[in-house]
Amino acid sequence: MRRVTWDKVLFSIFVMLLIMTSIYAANHIRVSPEEALKNKMKILASGDKSTVLAIENDFYQPIGMSQSKEGITITLDGMVVDKVSVQVFYTITADENVLPEGDDMHVYRINPMLHMIVDGQKHEPPGFMGSWSRPDNQHGNVYEDVLEYTFLNEIMMDGIQVDLQPQIELETAQSEGEPFFQEQFLFDIPIDPSTYDYEILTYEINEELTIEQQKIVFHDMIVHPTRSTLYIAVDEDNSKEIFDMGDMELVVSDDNKGITSQQKSVQFGRDQITFESMYFMDVEHVAIEGSWFGALDKDKRELVINMEQGKIVKKPDDRLTLGSIEQQKDGELEIQFIMDGGEGDRFFFHLDTAFTDADGDEYENFVKYHRSTSNKDGGILNVMHTTIPDEDYVSPLTFNISHYPTHIEEPYSIDVK
Repeated sequence: MRRVTWDKVLFSIFVMLLIMTSIYAANHIRVSPEEALKNKMKILASGDKSTVLAIENDFYQPIGMSQSKEGITITLDGMVVDKVSVQVFYTITADENVLPEGDDMHVYRINPMLHMIVDGQKHEPPGFMGSWSRPDNQHGNVYEDVLEYTFLNEIMMDGIQVDLQPQIELETAQSEGEPFFQEQFLFDIPIDPSTYDYEILTYEINEELTIEQQKIVFHDMIVHPTRSTLYIAVDEDNSKEIFDMGDMELVVSDDNKGITSQQKSVQFGRDQITFESMYFMDVEHVAIEGSWFGALDKDKRELVINMEQGKIVKKPDDRLTLGSIEQQKDGELEIQFIMDGGEGDRFFFHLDTAFTDADGDEYENFVKYHRSTSNKDGGILNVMHTTIPDEDYVSPLTFNISHYPTHIEEPYSIDVK
């Protein structure tokens, strides 16, 4: 018979106590509401590292406002605000009895709007609005999302007004012959003034980059908790128009974690480019890196079309051809352009929203477009579907090209820190 030593007995007792303690903790230790909110916001912000770091460092404001209408409840959970952006985290919940039987809630559209309140006045924020909606944001009778604005300039707000008008398929709506529930949910949210009590980080760069005789000056980088903004200037004497920052990235070496992260840019124009923020990183080295810029000879930026003859009179190169000009039922003309080349944003072209006719009359904000890709003879064709109002224009029409798949290329690295 094997002898059982006291060491083994004590070890067995220890293991049993450890298991029992773990079970007790799992059943009795609860996450605080503050931690639950932080965890929820971090999951929703998982695509934006700087926002996750801001939340981890308690740089966020709980909201906790709710409104309910016809079985639909919208809750504004919290927000992350600094002088260059605002991100509002919200949840839509449907009562089980208003959903189609045996089906989950389907949110088709949110129609979000945000206004900023400054000195008691309501204004539209100058900048870019985005939404982080992803398919996995919607599960069962719950939908979660983030409404984001990034500003062109620094702004200190007293508050914001959030307007959400979700379109949701409901059982009650179907029974009344209406496909969707749609109501307006309007929230007025004050901003804690202490939110803006943070130090803005400034890194002087003052370095000139020359690629294929085209000069770009990197001035400085301004860093806020949610965004890093790079200020550059393009030399006016350049022979090419530089309209795309290409594969430019902010490369951050984090001394604490020993990692390098490439943070993609959001482009607002030639002189201001925003990246995710490195504000809450203990960084050892920061650089701007890339290998190409979108650029086109300044004398090739016009696209001229003879509408009567159905042909292109002037274009940058032979890769661009005219597919068709067709009348649409909604009183518009669709002009199909075909670009022979590769796949992806680097191989599409865009036009400005205004054009002029042969008499010099300008039509502003008239151009709309969408794009598609097709395969032909083993190659890739990028199709730009451009629509303009169907009117009696004096041909030819002149469009200004705002983006074209021609590039200047050379690897570069500009030290920021």
